Amino acid sequence: MGNSEEITIKDIAKICGVGVSTVSRALNNHPDINPETRAKIKEVIEQYGYIPNNSARNLKRTDTKSVAILVKGITNPRRIAEERILNGSQACGISGRRSGCCT
Repeated sequence: MGNSEEITIKDIAKICGVGVSTVSRALNNHPDINPETRAKIKEVIEQYGYIPNNSARNLKRTDTKSVAILVKGITNPRRIAEERILNGSQACGISGRRSGCCT
């Protein structure tokens, strides 16, 4: 557990003697947590250099504000793909979402 990539929210919970949901509430500044418990959790997080995994976080959220753009059946790949991606990205920007593309 010496490295920030190895430590998990479960590890933090175990070290602090609390449940994973309590650690989650501390990370998200939820008001329903004892200030002493929050301080202990924050101290352990800092001590171990824990960084929340945003991919895991987004799986739990109902709205990640992310959109994947898939392009199929391209005859002139570069031109058509660029146009479709640009249009999709602009639409995402208008709605406050992020977009990405994989080829």
